[in-house]
Amino acid sequence: MKRFLVALSFILMASFFASAFEGIVTVEFFSKEMTNSGKVYIKDVKMKLIPQNQIGGTNGYPIIDFSSQRAIFVFIDNKYYMTLPLDSMIKNLEEDPLTLIESSDVSEVLGYKAKRFYQSLKDKNLTVDAWATDEEKLNLNPFVGVQRLGDEGIIVSKAAHFLYKKGFTPLKIVVKDNKGNEIIKVEVKSVTKTEVKSKEFEIPSGYKSLSEYIKEKNKKLR
Repeated sequence: MKRFLVALSFILMASFFASAFEGIVTVEFFSKEMTNSGKVYIKDVKMKLIPQNQIGGTNGYPIIDFSSQRAIFVFIDNKYYMTLPLDSMIKNLEEDPLTLIESSDVSEVLGYKAKRFYQSLKDKNLTVDAWATDEEKLNLNPFVGVQRLGDEGIIVSKAAHFLYKKGFTPLKIVVKDNKGNEIIKVEVKSVTKTEVKSKEFEIPSGYKSLSEYIKEKNKKLR
């Protein structure tokens, strides 16, 4: 289960919404533990991640619904789903927040004008470097879920949360050690505005809730 939750590294928890974005965003994730990518389907205040490589042998995907403040995890192999609230992760981001310095550096990233933000964390011997734009509100934060991958992941998550509070969409966040080696990098690789069907965010027909699945499994064991 824990490894499956790591698949959320690409999306989870946009704290603020602006004009609605509809389309597909491709995100790439790198850390010492894993390298992966995934497609995030976005419509209104809902999103779904389909990872390129399943984590830990778990075949499934998450659906995030900000209108109901819940994450739905769909497990394909056993045809069941489970629901978790999002408020606890938001609370974690608000504790001991990270503050990035806004630089005058501007670069073009994926056709957007992106500004550089940075911070040196001397107590951890790490640096944070981020590029973010205020030209497009993608209505997702593909970085926050990496807080499940230790201290460096939490740094990326809090950096992304800081940028969203300033009205920016992060396009790339990199954490490096004191030798300049990349520890974690999360990056938006493509943004495609296109129609996304509402059925993309529906639980597949015939799938049971986790409690129903466990109850049925226990009956078979009797």
